[in-house]
Amino acid sequence: HDENGEVHYRYPKIRLTGVETVEGVTTEILDPNKEDSGITVEIFNSSGEKVDGTEGNDLGTKMVVTFEKGATEGVVIKKDALDSRNNLTIINPLRVPADTTEDGDESDPYQFQFIQPAEDKIPKIRTVTPSTVTVSGEKGVKIEGQGFSEKFNLYINGVKNNTAKRNGTGTEIIFDAPATNQEGYVQIIVQNDDGALAIYDDFLYVKTYTDPKITDFNPKKGTYNTLVTLKGQNLLPPNPLVADIESGIGLLQLIGTRVFIGGKDINTYTDQGLQPYKAPSTQPLIDTEEGNIVRLSEDAHSIILQAGEKATNNVAYYKVYFDTYTGKTMLTDGNREVYEIIAEGTQLYGLKGGDKFAIIVGQESIKIEEKTLKFMTPYAKEDFKNQAGEKDGDRITGNRVKVVNHHELTFTVPSLAREGYYDVAIVNPDTKKDERRGNQGFYYSFQPQNLPEISRIEPTEGSVDGGYDVYIYGKNFVSGGTVEQKSTVTIGGVTVPPEDVEVSYDKTYIRFKVPKYPGDLATETEMDRKYVPIVVTNPDGGSAHIDGFAYIIPISNPEIFKLVLEGGSAAGGRTVRVEGQDFRYFEPFRDTNNNGIWDVGEPFTDKNGNGIWDNLLDEGHFERLQKTAGGWDKNILPILPKVYFGNQLATVTDFGPGLLVVETPKGIKGPAQVYVVNNDYGVSNKVPYTYET
Repeated sequence: HDENGEVHYRYPKIRLTGVETVEGVTTEILDPNKEDSGITVEIFNSSGEKVDGTEGNDLGTKMVVTFEKGATEGVVIKKDALDSRNNLTIINPLRVPADTTEDGDESDPYQFQFIQPAEDKIPKIRTVTPSTVTVSGEKGVKIEGQGFSEKFNLYINGVKNNTAKRNGTGTEIIFDAPATNQEGYVQIIVQNDDGALAIYDDFLYVKTYTDPKITDFNPKKGTYNTLVTLKGQNLLPPNPLVADIESGIGLLQLIGTRVFIGGKDINTYTDQGLQPYKAPSTQPLIDTEEGNIVRLSEDAHSIILQAGEKATNNVAYYKVYFDTYTGKTMLTDGNREVYEIIAEGTQLYGLKGGDKFAIIVGQESIKIEEKTLKFMTPYAKEDFKNQAGEKDGDRITGNRVKVVNHHELTFTVPSLAREGYYDVAIVNPDTKKDERRGNQGFYYSFQPQNLPEISRIEPTEGSVDGGYDVYIYGKNFVSGGTVEQKSTVTIGGVTVPPEDVEVSYDKTYIRFKVPKYPGDLATETEMDRKYVPIVVTNPDGGSAHIDGFAYIIPISNPEIFKLVLEGGSAAGGRTVRVEGQDFRYFEPFRDTNNNGIWDVGEPFTDKNGNGIWDNLLDEGHFERLQKTAGGWDKNILPILPKVYFGNQLATVTDFGPGLLVVETPKGIKGPAQVYVVNNDYGVSNKVPYTYET
């Protein structure tokens, strides 16, 4: 302490012979105590704990010296010092008043040698996998590079590692990273027996706090760009509540859970942490749609919003995302700053604490209150070209993972080097991971010849109860004699049983029976629906996917009381009256003000495609639709409930409150189960009907 009570730290000086200034002046003392020396010293005791200089904790057994870039600028090695012995000594400080210039004892000299290896003799480190490990250590860390000699030494922060083993070609080293008490970056050095060395500065130790688990993933076979849905536990979306992205796991927290295939991160990143992002003028990061809907761009989940400047050390980060539980679009710093983003016409607002703030969206930032939030990304990107071929912003190419929530993520498969099984791992920012190995992993098909294409699906939504048919239209689907020779369908991460998949003879459409939603949607979200992808995978691994199918929780609950005409010919064509309750004759709508009726401006599902909300029990609506081109088949039938006899759809010929009159489809002699599916996909009970010869 000085006379004012301020604490001053003094570190050992380093005496190094064999160096001089560029002017030829010998300079042996490297002093970390000088202001702006660019030299950082850390001292550790024999237990690996940091020595802080306080009384009783001021002696150590290991010293780590870090030179900032440029710290030794102007200092060169003497020519006569090359390939000869030089001395290194440590000069301890004295615990005396702050203004002293006195030094303490100096150590005995340690002799070392400067060398200047030929360029082709210098080893090189290309990658270290994993590059982030827990403080408890990690077995089997892989260094890839070139020029590693048969006899070499591996050092981690100056400590020799005795577990390292080299492959026969000198391109790979496997070692066990030891446990440590300290978080942070350490330096890896690979030194050949001739003294030439390679350095890697980005090996990171972190403390752990999560426990991610893989429950399942599908499809388990595919090729480049196959979309895979992974279900699990403790998955982490990007967390903007980060103080420092330069050290520790700050940048990894902005990324969230990562996916590794074959031991490699499937994402690609910028070379320098966060980099500016510019949205294409035609694809705003946040936009509005008709019906006061907020829409996020495809790149939005890859963007971090930055308030302030790093140069002033006054930086905060935000993210914008769609909350799958509440169904709201949110902007947050991960802490107290939380806005719900709403649309009123074409204007966006942020709601916070009962107040409403206008949001101005630009190509490079958004403005809200007094804040300007700049668009940044950790992911690789490329130029976005407009229709004229001119650069118009950026397009994210490096992010292949989207964390939907803590239990689900999707990823697209990168290009891999060979055919076969690859290990699949999820890795959280604290490096905790779970993995599926060997034939429990993902089977990659190399250069499949039969790539399917999907143009559309019908219908685009259905009940969580499943059991109804969806058609996938496109081309290059495969229909074979066995399960292994037929296209498979995956919906929301669930593989449809082969017996429920039917491929058309001309291979242009697939009809499949939708499985029940695998969970309780009512507890997973406050919305009435959840959108899931549909993936088609051909036997050779070629795949295609389409987004936009919605599992919905139907509002209606139709019930059949009885059928009038209890039997009928297997040839079909008999008239049956289906009597019951809650058969729906109006187009489904979202009752945003909860008044029980449709109001102008409320979103609805336009079943007949005429752009108007229709209620068939309103005589004016019904007559208008009858007289409009297409009449009953085009304008009315799409709104009416569907009646099934087994798997066959009956033809509705008339309707009324609690009544559907249908013409039976062809069937097979014997019993068939009859049920009603409303246009919001509410499904009724089943009642028996008997086909007779």
